[in-house]
Amino acid sequence: MKRSILLLSAFLLFVTSNAQSKVCFETGAIYPAHEIIPQTITLSNGVTIEYAEKGNENATAIIFLHGYSDSWHSFETVMKLFPPDFHLVSISQRGHGNSSKPQQGYHPKDFAKDLSLFISEKGLGASIIVGHSLGGVVAQQFAISYPGVTKSLVLIDTDANFFDNPGIPEFLNSILKFDKPVDYSFAREFQVSTLAKPIDSLLLAVFIDESLKLPLHVWKGVATGLMEVNFTKDLPKIDAPVLIFWGSKDMFCLKADQDNFEKNLKNETLLVYEGTGHALHWEKPERFVADLVSFVEAH
Repeated sequence: MKRSILLLSAFLLFVTSNAQSKVCFETGAIYPAHEIIPQTITLSNGVTIEYAEKGNENATAIIFLHGYSDSWHSFETVMKLFPPDFHLVSISQRGHGNSSKPQQGYHPKDFAKDLSLFISEKGLGASIIVGHSLGGVVAQQFAISYPGVTKSLVLIDTDANFFDNPGIPEFLNSILKFDKPVDYSFAREFQVSTLAKPIDSLLLAVFIDESLKLPLHVWKGVATGLMEVNFTKDLPKIDAPVLIFWGSKDMFCLKADQDNFEKNLKNETLLVYEGTGHALHWEKPERFVADLVSFVEAH
């Protein structure tokens, strides 16, 4: 009898301690309830996309697109800071994270097509597209190619044309000359270069690990795609409201690039974060969320 009581007590303790936990049925991993559980979907074009979803699925979707060599984790911290009634989706774009890594298809048009299929097959309808760096390029391509499902656009430290930025062509061409996979030192240096101020070391380690998931052909494919686009002449075609975030210490995208957006977009707002670098949503997540929530509620 005593043994039965002890077993029952142990069981109740286990249930109580794990009541706030969730199991990812794809991987078997156990997450605390406040953690965001990644999922996958295979699109009709055969590409499997890793994504994370949180909040009120009846609300307009806010879809986050990460930068070069990042993944859905790029927006994991900010997703946890939003009010619960927002519908948040963060995607690992093809070639990144745990999504498919086909040998070809890394032009912004390919990424935008994946997003279009994702929105259609998830039944999300017109969505708010948020893009950082590479993700911002994809977001511009998406708004130009699929205006009917672009409710509004949010661009973070990005550009309409990377090729005219000092140092960027040389950097991308150096990647095209790589003859072996990117190593830890390069991945770390690349991620650190996006920051003006240090972030949590564990968070930085996650971003470095995600960069190391990219095969060499993905690094090269993305570099080639970035060198081929210039949306300046197409920006006036974007009718959706646009919110632009820019860090004043961004070494990749300059103030002139943001002025180009202001000059050519019809309905834009520019927010400058003084003292932040290329990944301002990593350095100032609380402020970023507050500003984005204000923009969404205003539109």
